[in-house]
Amino acid sequence: MKIADVKVGMSNITLTAKVIEISESRDVQTKYGPRSVADAILEDDTGQISLSLWETQIKSIAVGDTIN
Repeated sequence: MKIADVKVGMSNITLTAKVIEISESRDVQTKYGPRSVADAILEDDTGQISLSLWETQIKSIAVGDTIN
C-alpha cells in the first residue's frame, strides 16, 4: 500500500516507506502508567505520514531506514 492510499480509521496496513524524521521522545501518562513516545515522519513517492513510536520501538528505527 502507498501512503496516498491510507485513509482515517484504517488499521493493520502494510506499507514500505523511508524514515525522514524522528522527534525527541517524551513521557506521557497512559492508563497503564507513564510511557515514552516519539513521532516519526515516513515518506514514499506518494506522500508523508506520521507514526507514533512507543517505548522500545523508539530505538528500533533510525532516520534513513526503510521500513515495512
